[in-house]
Formats: sequence, C-alpha cells, structure tokens
Amino acid sequence: METDDFVLLVAGNKQETETATEQIRNRLSAIELELSAEKTTLTHWSKKVNFLGYQIQGGEKVRGVGIRAVLSIPHEKQQQ
Repeated sequence: METDDFVLLVAGNKQETETATEQIRNRLSAIELELSAEKTTLTHWSKKVNFLGYQIQGGEKVRGVGIRAVLSIPHEKQQQ
C-alpha cells in the first residue's frame, strides 16, 4: 500500500496536540490507514522539522497574536 506524509501544526498545549494526534489516528483507522509510530513525532513549534526536503518551524506572527508556519530550504539543499 502507498503511504503519504504530512505535517500537522497545532496551536495548543501538549495535551491538545496529543488529542489531535489521537483523532487523526482514529480517522485514518476508519479508512484502513495508520500512523507510523517511528515517523510520528510531537515537538515544540520552535524546533525545525525536516519534511520532504524543506524545514518547517513555527514563528511568531508579525501582526496579531499567535504562531505561523515558516518554510525554508536547508542551506545544503540550495543551489549556489
């Protein structure tokens, strides 16, 4: 079976993130898919996550309150 990768960004605390993860696990199970235990990681928004050749990290919004996703290309992947 083919697999797909995705990143979920949750604006919430650890408990809310764990609840969201469980809800996703249940939804996927309903369509006979499952989260990979080895690939599923919970981390703080301030830490960079490598995903499909990009880095995703949370950053504070310029205007207003909250966090926004910041997408970047690692230096070693950029063509000089």
